[in-house]
Amino acid sequence: MPSYRRRNKYLIPLQSVVLLVKNGIHGSHFQTFQETLRMSTPLVFTLLFCHLASAMVVHDFNQVELCKNSLYMGTPPRGFTSPTLKKICQFYADKPRYVTLYDPHDRIPVYSAYTFKKTEGDRRVDYPWMYEPQLAEVDGNGNMLPFPTGYLHMKFEDSQAVLDDYSDVVLYERGHLNPDQHQSTPHDRAATYTLTNVVPQIREFNIGPWREHEERIRVRLNNFCRGTAFIVTGVTTTGHAIHRNNQRRVGIPEDVWSAYCCTDYDRNAPHDVRTLFPAHAALAKNAKEGNSIHEMTVQELESFLIGHINVDKNLQIFYDNCRAPSPLPVYLQHTI
Repeated sequence: MPSYRRRNKYLIPLQSVVLLVKNGIHGSHFQTFQETLRMSTPLVFTLLFCHLASAMVVHDFNQVELCKNSLYMGTPPRGFTSPTLKKICQFYADKPRYVTLYDPHDRIPVYSAYTFKKTEGDRRVDYPWMYEPQLAEVDGNGNMLPFPTGYLHMKFEDSQAVLDDYSDVVLYERGHLNPDQHQSTPHDRAATYTLTNVVPQIREFNIGPWREHEERIRVRLNNFCRGTAFIVTGVTTTGHAIHRNNQRRVGIPEDVWSAYCCTDYDRNAPHDVRTLFPAHAALAKNAKEGNSIHEMTVQELESFLIGHINVDKNLQIFYDNCRAPSPLPVYLQHTI
């Protein structure tokens, strides 16, 4: 016999509320969810909120209200349809910092999406590396945690990369998708040091062309983006992987790509800069040689990705191609 809570003349099965949350509130479930909330007692609502607040590996990034703040118009990239991918709301110190679409098979992120914070670009490397407990269990408060100095249960190692996967690897470094130099506060920077935000990058590529690109984008957005800049950075793979103890562990990216969207930018900037707004993208090979950065339009990047990763033909990195949600004043239209 299911548990019920009574309000006025309505009877609400509490198990149904929990199932709605666990399975994700979407599609035809949403109307039912709204009606359930309208009829629920404060106790049911409190239980529901607590469950939502602890579920940081989520069905939808919008499931946790502040997660969508990392996405342009609150909308994640469209076209990533694989049911095995995990959506992580990256929580640190009880606050969502950015979002990651994670591949538990390759044990690397497909992409991380974040808001750019203006910064001087100084680089900190003394933050502890962390992992995401929610990939293995639903207990806890949803925060990423530092790797313990002792034993880490096998269930965590099965669900994601761990420090040992990188310890004896000479060719590759842990390359951030959301880099610390694109964040400003200590907590936002610390939150980038989770292995769910990094991929194996060839050392020469990581410290050379890709770091130079991250710095170039930092300076560009610092100087010419007046509002909020949204960045999505991801990878393509072709099946190569780091092995440990004769087991396939961590996928190795073939390419690294990135795109930004800033609709509120300096329209008095030089023409060669204005052409890089409101959105622009970049692509490079994760290789020792032939790894130069190719800047391109976001649509050109999307065309490339449709042929190189598991997405459908409707792939769209930014909602409505990063068009400003309202038309520009007539006196500004000539400056684009």
